[in-house]
Amino acid sequence: MTDGKGVPNIIVAEQDLHVSNLIMGTFKMEGFLPHQVMTSEDCLAKVKELGDKLDAIIIDGRLASDRGTMLIVNIRKMNSKAKIFVLAERFEEEHKTRVLDYGADEFTVKPLSIATLVSKISMLLLQGTPIKA
Repeated sequence: MTDGKGVPNIIVAEQDLHVSNLIMGTFKMEGFLPHQVMTSEDCLAKVKELGDKLDAIIIDGRLASDRGTMLIVNIRKMNSKAKIFVLAERFEEEHKTRVLDYGADEFTVKPLSIATLVSKISMLLLQGTPIKA
C-alpha cells in the first residue's frame, strides 16, 4: 500500500492550517509521504486519487463527525484497508463512539504530542502486517 518504494502514504485532513503544517512537516521528516487536505470533499478526492497506495488518514475531529459528508463511511466505501486516525479537540463519548462506529481505527483527543501521533500512526500501520522471521 505504500508508494512502491516503501514510503507510507498518509492524508492529513486538518482544518487548522498551522496544525496541518506541523503534522505534515513532522511526517515528512519521519519518512512518510503526507498529502494535505482541508475539507471533506478534498479528502475524498485524495482517497480516490491514491487508491490502494493509501496507508493512513489523520482526520480532524470536526471533519470526522460531520454527519453531512459522512466522511469516514465514504472513505471506507472507497478504501477498506487504510487506517483512519481521528484527532479530536475534546472528548465526548458520543462523538468517539460515532466515529469508531463509522469505521475509524483510532480516536484520540488534542493536545497530543507530535511524536506520540507519529508513534500511534506507525503502530496502526504495523497492525495486520505479518512479522518476517
